[in-house]
Amino acid sequence: MKTEAEQRASETARKARWVAANPDKKKASDFRNNAKRNDTPPAVLASNARRAALNVIDPEPLRKANAAYYAANKEKIMEKRRQDPVARRAHDAKRRATKLGAGGAYTSADVQSLLRLQKSKCPVCRDSLRNGYHVDHVMALARGGSNDRLNLQLLCPSCNQSKGAKDPLVFANQRGQLC
Repeated sequence: MKTEAEQRASETARKARWVAANPDKKKASDFRNNAKRNDTPPAVLASNARRAALNVIDPEPLRKANAAYYAANKEKIMEKRRQDPVARRAHDAKRRATKLGAGGAYTSADVQSLLRLQKSKCPVCRDSLRNGYHVDHVMALARGGSNDRLNLQLLCPSCNQSKGAKDPLVFANQRGQLC
């Protein structure tokens, strides 16, 4: 019988294979799911798609507009980032995942849900996560994992740093958890 971590790893690998084989379906699915999750009106989604297409053709105007907005609203932006560090980390992870070409996204509510599901314990060493935790991708983004909430776990900082971008099965084996 597989452990929960093994089941999660095999499910993540299966999904990664499907995404690699069906990139168009994945993109369409992400578009639909983001629309549902955000309750974004279709007109706004269409406008965003048009803006994204124009940005691919000529990114300079958007870059200038973003820089001007940031300069005019720097304090407001920094305060918003300070107010919800979990949301900020989720945003940063999504940005890194997008740069790597990995799909999926998660919210600060997903992280809080994981914290409850894991009973505030690191699944690797069983230490408490009350003093801090890292959001870890079970299958690392560098190895083709997704940024979806199903590929996440919360680890204590020392376990996450020792895991790095290792394959989850290799990491578990190194720790003597798979004998």
